[in-house]
Amino acid sequence: MVHSSKVIALVWALAVPSFALQSGKLTENQKKFSDFVAARPSKKVVQASGPLKSGDTIYLRNPSHGNQYVECRGGQEEGDIRISTTSNRYNRHNDIPTAQFTLKKQGGEGEIQDGDVIFLQNPSHNDLHVMVKGEAGHGHGIGGVWGPTESPDVFFTIHRWDMATGTIMSGDAIYLRIPSRANEYLECHGAGGNGYAISTNPNWNQFYHRVASSQFTIHEWNAVSEISLGSSELVEQEGVLLKFKHILGEGIVDMEVTNTTPYTADNGDATGVDGDFGRINMKCGTSTEFKFSFKSAINGQPITMDKFHFTFADLDQGEDGHCRESIMISGFDDYVLSANSGLEVTQQTEDDTAYTVFTASALGDGEDNPQSVSLDDEQSSRAVSLKFTDTQSFTIRYVTGGEGYAGRLLYFAGPTSISLDSKLATLRESDEVRQSRNVDCYDCAI
Repeated sequence: MVHSSKVIALVWALAVPSFALQSGKLTENQKKFSDFVAARPSKKVVQASGPLKSGDTIYLRNPSHGNQYVECRGGQEEGDIRISTTSNRYNRHNDIPTAQFTLKKQGGEGEIQDGDVIFLQNPSHNDLHVMVKGEAGHGHGIGGVWGPTESPDVFFTIHRWDMATGTIMSGDAIYLRIPSRANEYLECHGAGGNGYAISTNPNWNQFYHRVASSQFTIHEWNAVSEISLGSSELVEQEGVLLKFKHILGEGIVDMEVTNTTPYTADNGDATGVDGDFGRINMKCGTSTEFKFSFKSAINGQPITMDKFHFTFADLDQGEDGHCRESIMISGFDDYVLSANSGLEVTQQTEDDTAYTVFTASALGDGEDNPQSVSLDDEQSSRAVSLKFTDTQSFTIRYVTGGEGYAGRLLYFAGPTSISLDSKLATLRESDEVRQSRNVDCYDCAI
């Protein structure tokens, strides 16, 4: 059976909350929206990282305006400083990213809780305090001030978008309010800087591209997004081979996997989900290129993932080396194999692009297929986990080489027990190997 232009769509759906006012009462519009939210099925949220703490370095994104980054922009005069957005997380001023902020809790240390009073400083502009200034948008403009300050205009309250109480986690959707300005909401509105302006609005429910402009996501600067297929929802959609919803809990990104060359399945019904993994069935003796692309769940536009792990597992072969599996890939930062890995790793160049090829060497059957991302020793020996940074898409070539009957299964997931940064990881490449591949050897020995 031949499949062409099949799509595996992995969807991160967007959560939309209602807001409780300081008085604890809801407006009529908020009641209606709250009813809508309550009617939606509850979803398990997979946190991208741990709790945020006072003093953490963070960045903010705005889903309603292309998921752009909030940044500090302007010259050396306070009156020239404006807080706006940019599509580039790594714009620099004074050799420091302008989208990097320091999150601090008023009068205390420790974890940031829903409802806490916080302030933000920008290291790229000499630790300038983010501050409400003047008139702009639907309310007031957002600029900055240098030096120690007790001005009430630098203080915000931070709230979880899903209306839950407790700790603010890296990756959470949030909203910010300004007590000194009638408790208005921070929002993204109009043009400004490299992208859109940041200002205030007395109303939370101003929508742009069907998303509230007052919704932001907050991330620890070095956080790694954790893709989870095990907590996702499998749904049917015409023209789509597989579609998973909410692979990052309540997210805002789709991941599509398309075959860019002809694809022949041995048993198309075997393509789907198995435990914590997605899987693709392919006939022996064939080769197909699959492209994994990240797109906005709101408007379908390409979107860049900051940092994430992706694991390919169950790379094995049949009797006498028949139907031997391999994947060929480029564009990743680093990879990790288990201490007892049986995969052969080689380098290959095509059209001036260097690829890494991971090839099976062990006999495998359906009894050893992984179900959990906590891989046992045998499953770990047949898996590779890759780390990507600032990636909108990547392509692999999946090969089931040689003769053989039936087909093989390519298993894939986000982070597993062998992934980089995992406490269960048992082995990483030597520093010399990674340096020879000219990758960012961020954890090499010093």
